[in-house]
Amino acid sequence: MLILIFKGSYALLLVTEVFQMVYFHYFVNQTLPYNFSNFLLNLKYLNFQFLPNPFSSTVPENYVSPATPTTFVLAITDTTFLISCGHYFLVLAFYALWALAVALLKNKGLNKWDKLRRFCRKVFQRRIRFGAVNEAFWFCYISFVFFGFWQFRDLSTATGWNVANLLLAFLFLFICVFITCWVVYLSIKYRNDVSKVPRKHQFILGEDSHIPF
Repeated sequence: MLILIFKGSYALLLVTEVFQMVYFHYFVNQTLPYNFSNFLLNLKYLNFQFLPNPFSSTVPENYVSPATPTTFVLAITDTTFLISCGHYFLVLAFYALWALAVALLKNKGLNKWDKLRRFCRKVFQRRIRFGAVNEAFWFCYISFVFFGFWQFRDLSTATGWNVANLLLAFLFLFICVFITCWVVYLSIKYRNDVSKVPRKHQFILGEDSHIPF
């Protein structure tokens, strides 16, 4: 994964998103075959659920959302946004730290190793300068949208953490919808001649393979 992040992680992104979409079949409101159900449960780790959730301590341990069917408990503890998507904030933090490290290492005043500095300059220009934010959100996209919309089923604001939960859910749902509209707009705008896509928008073309985003 680390190698692909420096070279171009669109291949990793596409594979991850495919398995994330398969995983969400678990939330189909019907009884699934036992083997298929267990298979889907194991795919949850491709949704980065192996990462610790920095917000888990903010939600009371005995809290159960009325919007969470008992059949989904094995897949995820609760469909509350902070519990379901909290681990993705570590993914976003990782991208931010990675981008910051590369930005610092390309600086001649901070990095005297010429080969490493040239490498970081290329990575910054080709991977980070215009594409890092867009790419990072696509790793989180399916879960943010799914659980963001699901949060509409439970709009409780009885306590402070409930309010924060709703605000974060709606904020990141709005960001994902905005990114979707933006990418669709750019794709339509340059659909007839991709050579006219400006450098800052070339993330819609993918990486070296130029797989259409």
